[in-house]
Amino acid sequence: MSKLEECTGLIEEAMKCLENGNKECAMKFIGLLIKNQCHDGRVVGREIANEVGELVHRLWLESDLVERHEVMTWLMGLNVPKTWKMRAIFKSKNPRAFNNYVKRYVTEWNPANSQVIQNANVRVRNVITIEELLRKEFGWNERIMCMRMWRFIGIHLITFNEHNIDICGWLDRLTANELTDIRWLGWFQSDLVVTDWKQYLDLLLRTSNAISAIHFAMVLRQIKVPSIYISRYKTKNNEESEEVSYYITIPRSAWPWPLNKRESFEVLRELNRADFIKILAAVTDGDGSVVYHDGTPIFQITFGKDDIYEANLLKELLWTQLGIEASIVKDDSKMALECHGDNAVQLLSEILPYMTHPLRSLRIKLILMYKSEELSQDVFHEVYDQIIYEDSNDPKRNNALAVTAYAAPQTHTHRDH
Repeated sequence: MSKLEECTGLIEEAMKCLENGNKECAMKFIGLLIKNQCHDGRVVGREIANEVGELVHRLWLESDLVERHEVMTWLMGLNVPKTWKMRAIFKSKNPRAFNNYVKRYVTEWNPANSQVIQNANVRVRNVITIEELLRKEFGWNERIMCMRMWRFIGIHLITFNEHNIDICGWLDRLTANELTDIRWLGWFQSDLVVTDWKQYLDLLLRTSNAISAIHFAMVLRQIKVPSIYISRYKTKNNEESEEVSYYITIPRSAWPWPLNKRESFEVLRELNRADFIKILAAVTDGDGSVVYHDGTPIFQITFGKDDIYEANLLKELLWTQLGIEASIVKDDSKMALECHGDNAVQLLSEILPYMTHPLRSLRIKLILMYKSEELSQDVFHEVYDQIIYEDSNDPKRNNALAVTAYAAPQTHTHRDH
């Protein structure tokens, strides 16, 4: 076996360890990579050496405060130059920051002073075992999770049941079990972040929103059980907030779509009508907005302020594929594609069968039921007013961690920092 093949094999094993949340296993294989000089670009080439550095960088990023003490202590004991360790951690040369990390996590470390939300390292296969137990012994299932989510944000379930409105119908539309399903491209064009690790990709969804915390976990579960990590940060008002991130790792070869966002939008020109509707639904899941204001349905997809090409392309295809007129509105920070009235109703009826976002798909359903006179005006407002975002204290805002703990006992707590 050549040196290159040996290094490649060890990298693959280390990635499997990280994918399963086993840091000790990952450190063992990284140690073997360094012992075999796979980190040295002069021996194996820059590409392989960079992959070893990426492994260390990812190991660090996925560690909580307690684990970072272990990782930094282990790293400082490796027989490699300090500059290599520094670049692996920071992806750049930053001696002052690196020295501060060594001081914080090695020299001055005191476990009693660490503020850790959860110091757990549960492997995915264990999560699956726990889920099977929950289903068999306690009757847990995804619909129970969905109902708990709605109760958490203050929705009166009885009101919807009285009018035969299924508020968990979005679960039945989570059928994109292969990455070749065009909806994965749509999620990538909105909320899904894809990080390239050479031979592997991380598919990540991040949110502080209570509803998206459940939705994002279920989107990724179409492919495999996701890992989860938790971040704490301060808002502009200096208030503490929490963010929940889910991710899965896949072989790079398994992702069939362009990794460049602009190139990914070009794929839309090649789609037939049915696939265009599917991808439009997925983009709406992430960056869409559906409201009923002053008697008028309004559909909107938000873009960045510089995404004029993407917005115009979608506007063009809405007309050529569906015969729907849309307009583009701008302000200083963003732009949006909008449809109003009958155009919005037509568009909503097209995308609803593929929508998976719980709140947006429910709004669409209620608007369409009202427009088709399945709901009276009084009933429509009784149910629709419950799912409108209110002030900053609305439980739908933030609360991602709280609703995850309350509604989704199957999730895999993997990291916080």
